[in-house]
Amino acid sequence: MKNKSKLKKLKAKKNTATNVPAQWLCLCPQKISVRDIWKLLHVSYPTTSIPPDNGGKNVPSSVPPVLKDLSLEIWEAAGVLEITLSDGKTIDFETAPLDLRDEYSNQFLAKHHTKSLFYVTIHPDSFALAKPVLEYIAGKLHGLFCGDTDDFTPVVRSDSRMG
Repeated sequence: MKNKSKLKKLKAKKNTATNVPAQWLCLCPQKISVRDIWKLLHVSYPTTSIPPDNGGKNVPSSVPPVLKDLSLEIWEAAGVLEITLSDGKTIDFETAPLDLRDEYSNQFLAKHHTKSLFYVTIHPDSFALAKPVLEYIAGKLHGLFCGDTDDFTPVVRSDSRMG
């Protein structure tokens, strides 16, 4: 009986992760590349070197908490950006064409004034860690993330606490 209870809990945990799609779309209202997303995240890190004119005091950290423990890797020629989360899993961006090959999808892109589109892959198990990063990016780019599903849900936009 004990094993059945444990099995039920594992299945329930697995089912909650499957409610989050692994495939997403990132819609941006301006023309950007993966390099621009990389710069957005990379520039947010403070300089770790101590300037010689500050008396040797440590520079206070101004890294937004959502960006701590991330690592970035870019393959610009391929149009790919990989963001590694603290759990070792990744958010992968791949540059996509603005034509999704069906009228409904292309109308959705037009409705959101999409000038740049990226395919995004997220491990559903890591969505809790990935979501604040997606909100940060969406807020800075004035864009949104939506599931690559028939109804484009779920949708992740800027966190209301971010200006």
